Amino acid sequence: MEEKIYPYKQKAWVGLFSTLLSGSIAYFLLQMGITNNRGLIINGSRLTSQEATTLYWLLLLISAIALIYSLLGFISSFSDRFIILSQDSLSFPKSILTKNVVRIPYRSIKQLQLEQVQGNRFLHVHHTKGKISIPEHMLPNKTAFEDLCYTLSSIVDF
Repeated sequence: MEEKIYPYKQKAWVGLFSTLLSGSIAYFLLQMGITNNRGLIINGSRLTSQEATTLYWLLLLISAIALIYSLLGFISSFSDRFIILSQDSLSFPKSILTKNVVRIPYRSIKQLQLEQVQGNRFLHVHHTKGKISIPEHMLPNKTAFEDLCYTLSSIVDF
């Protein structure tokens, strides 16, 4: 079999959008935390001014963490990562945040499972050391995902 290589990375516009959204939310919560001088009522629960300010700072912390992950995802969309089907194994990026690659010999693959969740498709590769999931949106297009699924299923013997 000839080696097949599939680009595997987040779309840049998704990373940019999530970075802008989480950054906007973080900025809003920062302003609320700095300027708050009023209480807050949430579903009938009354918070004092100090409790509301604490809530804003806590939400800002969560939002800042989301901003960092969004920014890392956006930056990773410019790096080269690939799924490689070679003669004897599947090579797969461990995560979008590292350059580590997981190599799974075809003989260790126990099951391939295609799953659809709210319009998003995933290929789950169950192997002797665990499971990896390949989301369709991380490949260049629908055709590449379908080709990967077909090629992998034709190679693997269960």
